[in-house]
Amino acid sequence: MSDARRGVWRARTTDELLPLLGLAGFGYALPLLDLLGTNPEFLVSHYLTGGALVLAAIVVATVPPLVALATVAVTHLVSDRAARLLWAGWVLVFGAMAAGSLLRHLDLPSDALQALLALAGGIAVLVAALRWRQARTGFAFLAATPLLAVVALMTWSPAAELVWQGDVGAIEGIEVPDPAPVVVLQLDELPLSSLLRADGTIDAERFPGFARLADSSTWYASTIAIAPNTTASVPASLTGAVPEPGELPTAADHPRNLFTLLGGTYDLQVDEPVTALCPESLCGASVDWAGLADDAV
Repeated sequence: MSDARRGVWRARTTDELLPLLGLAGFGYALPLLDLLGTNPEFLVSHYLTGGALVLAAIVVATVPPLVALATVAVTHLVSDRAARLLWAGWVLVFGAMAAGSLLRHLDLPSDALQALLALAGGIAVLVAALRWRQARTGFAFLAATPLLAVVALMTWSPAAELVWQGDVGAIEGIEVPDPAPVVVLQLDELPLSSLLRADGTIDAERFPGFARLADSSTWYASTIAIAPNTTASVPASLTGAVPEPGELPTAADHPRNLFTLLGGTYDLQVDEPVTALCPESLCGASVDWAGLADDAV
């Protein structure tokens, strides 16, 4: 590559690519990782912890912005005019996303108004980027935002403990001399009243299986969950203790639970759609990449 060509690409990097990366980081990566960081229960439900969480955060924060940069750079090889139009389109998109992330903190009367104002914000960002070099320079200073968003997720977000928490194992000293098969089934959001007749007994005609179970076992009909949400009620059921504020539904935050108590004796077959109370050392749970991608879409 000649010195002149190299100079052209250097100018494009500072005048186009770095500002675009900064806007992508501020408008896309930072709000998205902030959303994930403030909703650690979502990450727990997909067993996204430790190194897997860091890897996912890096991919989410950097790949889409780098794809945007790559499309502009490759288009420059074909047509500078087309590349400039594509760059303007990306600036508009990420500028609108940045405006939208700020507007969501306001109590606006409708989503339509928020979308309209976000679009107006994107147009304002585009006009500033096209007209003033100082604006592009300011956006370029934000180029490290995608990586800073990852650092924020790993250090001071509510999800940070998922990065650093270690695995736990079965509690030692627990012996079950004559272990019998144990089945635990917790039905989420199943109101007892929907199973009952007017006299308070289970409607055997509509729910014969539940009726047979109640007839052949001890049924604590007045038992209720300690919380309306799964992330608190399941840990309470499996530990016998009310979760403290800020505790996550993980084995690290609840190391003494039914799984760790019986894990040294029983072969555990566990399916937890929302919680992760059975540690990886006992249940071998792995990241639910397919479910994560499906929920993300």
